[in-house]
Amino acid sequence: MELSTHLLKAREDKGMTQKQLADKLGIASAQLISNWERGLCAPPIKKLGNLASILGIEFDPTFDLVMKYKSEVARQKAAAEIKRPRKGVLR
Repeated sequence: MELSTHLLKAREDKGMTQKQLADKLGIASAQLISNWERGLCAPPIKKLGNLASILGIEFDPTFDLVMKYKSEVARQKAAAEIKRPRKGVLR
C-alpha cells in the first residue's frame, strides 16, 4: 500500500476530517494533509511519531513507506535532471 493510501485509510478509519488531523498535528492548513493523501508530498519525518500515534498506526511501516516514497521521488528528480539540457552545455 502506498503511503498516501495508507494515511487516507487510517484517517478515515478514525472518522477524522483532514482539518481535525491537521489541528491535532499543529498544522495550520488541512491542505497539507490533502497533499499527503494525494501523494503530492510526504509528511516530514519529525511528524511521523505524532501522526502514527494519532492515527493508531505502526510507526515502522509508516516510516518505511515514507522512505520508499522519498527515495522514489529523489530517483525521479535525478532522472529528470539527466534528461534536462543544461545552459551552455553542447550536446
